[in-house]
Amino acid sequence: MQEHVDYINIARQVFSHKTYRRIVILVVFVILVLSVYMFITNVRIEDVLKADKSLLLIAITLTVLANFIDAFRLMVLAFSVGYKMRFIDALRARLMGNIIALATPSSIGGEPARALILSSYGIDIVKAAIITLFEDYWDIVIVNVPAFILALTRLPLSIIIVLTSLYNITVWNILFFAPRVEKLRLLLEKLYECSKGIVHTIVGVIIRAIKSVNTIVDSARPGKIFIPVLVLTIIKYVVMVMVFFLAALSVERVDLTQSFEALLFYNAMGVIPTPGASGGLEYGLSLILKPIQVVMIRVVVFATTLVIGLPLLINYLRRMSME
Repeated sequence: MQEHVDYINIARQVFSHKTYRRIVILVVFVILVLSVYMFITNVRIEDVLKADKSLLLIAITLTVLANFIDAFRLMVLAFSVGYKMRFIDALRARLMGNIIALATPSSIGGEPARALILSSYGIDIVKAAIITLFEDYWDIVIVNVPAFILALTRLPLSIIIVLTSLYNITVWNILFFAPRVEKLRLLLEKLYECSKGIVHTIVGVIIRAIKSVNTIVDSARPGKIFIPVLVLTIIKYVVMVMVFFLAALSVERVDLTQSFEALLFYNAMGVIPTPGASGGLEYGLSLILKPIQVVMIRVVVFATTLVIGLPLLINYLRRMSME
């Protein structure tokens, strides 16, 4: 199938000799942006070091737990396309995919990376693609819909959140539902025929993506996984709200409502095309929290993701280079 070839080529481009360089750029860029943010907002390193270590330890533990929940959800999705995954394999795919997502603009490398990793465990590459696409669809819709609604109440400062959340909702719903809407499909094809230049290229990419997604979605059994995936996704975000709450509370008083809003805005800004979405994430968090709380959340989430995922990724890249 052409979908197999296209997706394998995309996925392999994510893992290349440039991967190490991307990770170095990611770490340097995140540190640089956080340093500039701390300088502009007068956050002192001494105040950061005074954070409640016990609360930070719990926040880090919960961040790891959220990854375990993601891994279990990945197992459920794999089952929906006819595969029984080991939990450890699902966890490895999640942790390594998170690093690649951080290291690529707008996190675009996360899905192909996870799909290629899953294929190395015996899952067909196209069926691996459906798993990663369903993962992202649930994460994006569940977070961005309330983010969009809440951002409307904080205009004009939240205008970027409004735009990014609306973009996320629109693009992902087009990908999943356009193949079922005949008029929309025909409209895109007509636009492709009439357009030129960059518009022609973009519309062509969208049409090919929709066709591939349609092939993938048709091979799934979403009815059997709707409830468990929904429940696991909600549980994960409840855990992440607690991560934000505890990381922020380690330096300043905060309530759960603020933590919930901060999480929504944080995820809505993940589409920003910078390494680790740096700059965008700080902006989203700053609409709700104090600067020092923003720094603590960024450090906890980023550092935990890097520490638990990077060793696995380095080992995987070494094995790939030997094959």
